Amino acid sequence: MYSVISDPLDEKLTEIAKGNRPDIVDLIYTIMDGNDPNIAGLSKELQEYAKTANVILGKTLYSDSWLEV
Repeated sequence: MYSVISDPLDEKLTEIAKGNRPDIVDLIYTIMDGNDPNIAGLSKELQEYAKTANVILGKTLYSDSWLEV
């Protein structure tokens, strides 16, 4: 990522953009490359990022409760 437009008060996104969360970045790239990680083996936080990436990439249908599935 070369730049990002985001809310500067969003601490989580700022940490990702600054390169301080390589675990999340690696997970997203893994999913983008077509590899499906073992969701059950991930922390709750990483599960939410994986589920969100799958919705954005069109692998999973959006629902109001996609993070609960």
